[in-house]
Parts: sequence; structure tokens; C-alpha cells
Amino acid sequence: MHKKRKNIKTDFLFIILIVFGIQVSFSQKSTTLEKFKIQDFDISVKFFDPYKNIIEEFPNFEKLEVKKQEEIWNNYLLNHIIYEFQLIHKNTTIKKYVVKGNSEMKIDAKVITNNKIYLLEIINHTKNKTTSTIKKLNIYGTLFENMEILKNEERLGLQLFGHFRLKIPYSTIKSNVSTLILKDLNIEN
Repeated sequence: MHKKRKNIKTDFLFIILIVFGIQVSFSQKSTTLEKFKIQDFDISVKFFDPYKNIIEEFPNFEKLEVKKQEEIWNNYLLNHIIYEFQLIHKNTTIKKYVVKGNSEMKIDAKVITNNKIYLLEIINHTKNKTTSTIKKLNIYGTLFENMEILKNEERLGLQLFGHFRLKIPYSTIKSNVSTLILKDLNIEN
């Protein structure tokens, strides 16, 4: 009887998961862009290509209506990591400086310079705890120079997902984040 009760509980749990839908955790994929030095620290930069990650999560993304593509794209940018700058000292990651969308913001399709939608989280890697958040980075746009679909694209922006979208140069992001890393470490620029 005890085995039968356990099977009933297991079956009930399985049915609940099916009825309410199973939420699978989506793991972002990244590539290492570069490594550089700031003083005695190594910096390793990872890029989480929004387009590649969206295609991974929504394989039929390119076949969707433009309005649905725009909704998915904007939601992704506001809720995911785009760049991660890892601060490394003596082969040990100490902190992460994470550029990600600010879910409290909205993307303005009409005035693209209003799209300062990114924040920087400073994370103590050893404690896996956010120690500081800078709510507004001085960057705007909704495309990234490092995106695979923009390889060899020279234009400043593109018409994608229903609107003209401005491309953010990696050099701008690197410069802004590097300045904030120096400030965080109390090092003169």
C-alpha cells in the first residue's frame, strides 16, 4: 500500500506539471570577446549575443510576425545579460561587472536616444552577491556591434523587428565599463 501511495503522489505531481506547463530554465550562451588588463588585473569579457540566444529559445523567431519579434526582442534586452566583464587577479575571478537590461525601463521605438535601458551590476564573485548597481549606463541603442547577424555591417543602425534600431559600438561599452571598474577599485584613470 505504501508503494502505491508514493506512485499516486508522483503521478499527481507529474499531472500538475503538465497541466500548468513546465517552465524550463533558459541558460544564456556566451562567447569570450577579449581579454585585457587594467593595472594588475586581467579583464575577461563575455558577450551574450541576444539574437543567438533568442533563436535558441524561440527556434521559429524569424518566422514570427514583426510585432511578436519586437516584443520578444525588447523583453529579452530588458531582462538578460548582454556583457560580463570578469575582474581576475592571480587567476581568480574576484568580481563581475554585468551589463544587462533594466526590467523597470521601456524601450522607446520613436526616440532611439531615449533607450538608455541598461544597468551595471557589480557582483562579488566569491560571495555571489550583487554589491552595487548602477542604474543608468551612458549607452543607448538596441543592437550590439558584436552580434553575429551584424558581422561586417558598417551602418550605424538597422531596420529590424519593426523599427530602426541603433547599434552600440563595443568600444563605447568597454570604455564606460572600464571607467566604472577603475572607480570601483579606487584607481585613477
